[in-house]
Amino acid sequence: AMWLVAARGEVYSLDEGETVLGSAPGCGLRFDSGQVASQHARLTVETDGTCFVERLASTPGTWRGTLELRPGRMYEVSDAVELRFGQVTLTARANMPSTPPLLGIRERVPDVVSTADAATQLLDTPL
Repeated sequence: AMWLVAARGEVYSLDEGETVLGSAPGCGLRFDSGQVASQHARLTVETDGTCFVERLASTPGTWRGTLELRPGRMYEVSDAVELRFGQVTLTARANMPSTPPLLGIRERVPDVVSTADAATQLLDTPL
């Protein structure tokens, strides 16, 4: 299997076989975006786990890293490669833990302060 991870943390699993990515209702991987063609690209996972991407639509473009893909040609996708389909960017992952981490969340967890410490801090603060 191959996984695709979006910038906001969504994880999409690709099983062995072909998956069409696009905006059309019948696509296996569907994105409602004006920047994704109805049948934008085909992703193929071989029995040995090797993954390929093929650009189907001529516009908008499809990229593997910085390489713009030509329609009708298959390109191998390796782990950690960034794929861009129009305005949709996904990162390929060959191995994912059973529970994927929450990606894309940049939230600072506040320090834990006990109520006794908080009371002491308030009492020690000059007025």
